[in-house]
Amino acid sequence: MLTGDIDDASTKETGRWQIELTAVDATDAITLFKDMVTDGEQHQPLSNVMSLEVRTGRDARPGISVGTDFNGALPTEAIAAYEAVAARYAVVHASLTPDRAGIVVAKNAERAHAHELALTAAPGLGAAVKVTSDSGT
Repeated sequence: MLTGDIDDASTKETGRWQIELTAVDATDAITLFKDMVTDGEQHQPLSNVMSLEVRTGRDARPGISVGTDFNGALPTEAIAAYEAVAARYAVVHASLTPDRAGIVVAKNAERAHAHELALTAAPGLGAAVKVTSDSGT
């Protein structure tokens, strides 16, 4: 992890936290996110967390942002879509939330096939799965 920020998001009824972390690369970001939301080896399970976002630094390639919503819902299907595409194609950037997956693949990737892989891995997201091609690579 490169940086982290924990903000108090408490209400009168309960203490809650917003956590934002920056990882070295996409692999570390996914690993850190999964570890933080499960009983992982490095971190204790989260309690009273309103939201968690793990992203790569601005210069990291591929870049990624993966996060919960503000009720703590996990982006399980979005992560599955990303992993299915990344296993086959070079990913330039991805934005993964519980209700959508935005994945940008390298220009030379077969975008239609990458989209099909993402949809198969995340059928519950349907039209909220977007796979585009990077015009700059």
